[in-house]
Amino acid sequence: MIFYLVDTALMVVLVITSVKMVTIYRELKRLSGYHADYQRIFDQITLALDGIEVSIQEINVRGAQVLNALGERMDDARGLITDIDALMREARKHQAALRSEIRALHSERERSRETPETPRSRSHTGAGSHGTLKASGDAAG
Repeated sequence: MIFYLVDTALMVVLVITSVKMVTIYRELKRLSGYHADYQRIFDQITLALDGIEVSIQEINVRGAQVLNALGERMDDARGLITDIDALMREARKHQAALRSEIRALHSERERSRETPETPRSRSHTGAGSHGTLKASGDAAG
């Protein structure tokens, strides 16, 4: 009789072990399916990261090109500023010369009005007036 009790106990343990094995087998099968999903997801992530890396490299290259182009434009602009400054200095010199010429013509005109007109001074005054108008026109234009 003890033999049957031990045999029954072993049979119960065997059934419990078999049920547990089937449960573990199903769980492993389910986890295996998850593993395939995770592997697929990681592969997609790897592809996406590779694409991002290529995009970043392209952005870096284009950024360097833009930076070089901007540097060249800035150098050109500095050169233009230097040229403009030189032209402005030259224009100021010309403007000062024209102002002094206008003052001289104006004072000559005033002197000619104060003195009696002679044929020589009349032609000279006419030239002076015309020169003043021309100089004024140049200064205004």
